[in-house]
Amino acid sequence: MDPQEQAKNEAFLAEMERRRVVAGQITKPEDSSAPQAAPYSAASYPEVQVTETGIIGFLIKKGIVKDASHANLVLIGVFIVVVGIVIWVNWPQGSAPHASGGFTPIPGTPTSATVPTP
Repeated sequence: MDPQEQAKNEAFLAEMERRRVVAGQITKPEDSSAPQAAPYSAASYPEVQVTETGIIGFLIKKGIVKDASHANLVLIGVFIVVVGIVIWVNWPQGSAPHASGGFTPIPGTPTSATVPTP
């Protein structure tokens, strides 16, 4: 790593530490004369764990969505598509319901007008 790049990295880290101090995430050590270890290390960050369960947890765990709000949007979209398919499949065929009660009688079967009454 060249000195110029190293200087940029050190300036960036100093700015990030200053912002963390301002935000109250870390405290500035009182004795700055002693060399201090970096306040953060890879081991100090907890692993991100999915706390959601069910379908939302499954979508997050598989990486399909990033958080619960996106999972809710995906599930709402799936619900709308399923409702649309159900309506399309169950849509009545033909132009209008018949006067005989909404169904077409089988050809050749007697209807109430042609059935003899005793």
